[in-house]
Amino acid sequence: NSGYSWSPGGNTQSFDTGPLSQTTVFYLTYTYGDNCPPLRDSVRVRVEKNITAEILCDPDSMSIAVGRPLELTADVKPTQNLTNFKFAWTWSRGPETLGTAQVLDAETGLQFAEDSVQVTWLVLVTSPFGCTANAEKSIWLVRERVEFPTAFTPGGSGPTDVNNTFGPILLRGNVFIEKFEIFNRWGEKVFSCNGCTPAQARWDGTNGNNKAAPSDVYVYVCQFRRGDGALQPVMKGEVTLLR
Repeated sequence: NSGYSWSPGGNTQSFDTGPLSQTTVFYLTYTYGDNCPPLRDSVRVRVEKNITAEILCDPDSMSIAVGRPLELTADVKPTQNLTNFKFAWTWSRGPETLGTAQVLDAETGLQFAEDSVQVTWLVLVTSPFGCTANAEKSIWLVRERVEFPTAFTPGGSGPTDVNNTFGPILLRGNVFIEKFEIFNRWGEKVFSCNGCTPAQARWDGTNGNNKAAPSDVYVYVCQFRRGDGALQPVMKGEVTLLR
């Protein structure tokens, strides 16, 4: 007679342990023949805690200006040494793998026609023991928005004189003015500001000789760079100076 005896377990050659909640040692005894000593062995099944993952953002926001730096970090719980962990980053705009490190410098300098677009980044975390966890984070990428008034009245100095200079108004995003020039009706340049911030690109209504320019319609030309340095198309228009 021969037979198998598992402790814990059954009396078959193999059996299904079912879900294990803790590390367990299984002992096997095999008997055969009438006068043969039994054979014994054991196996230790190590149970690792399951992992969870979360994507942390820097800056911590649900929206970000196009081209602004965005750092994504896969936060793994329980806290442990992640040296031998594997990370696979993807996103909603394509199947390609974006990175294999715990931290991803996300690409935000995208071109799109809408004012904003939502992008989802995903990460698959795999532990050295084969445990996996998924996480995703959706963030709105917001295009910069620059507008120009159609008229202004220079010379005011009171707290209500909010339209006494003329220049680009940054409503959203982060830009750097590459070129901002204003011309009169004869094509003469009366103001220029190259390589400046929107706050510096302000015309006070004087001409090149620092004299008050007359009431008239003037033409402006402006070109700016996004936060990531991408040069944007030239913007042109007219502004009326009123005195």
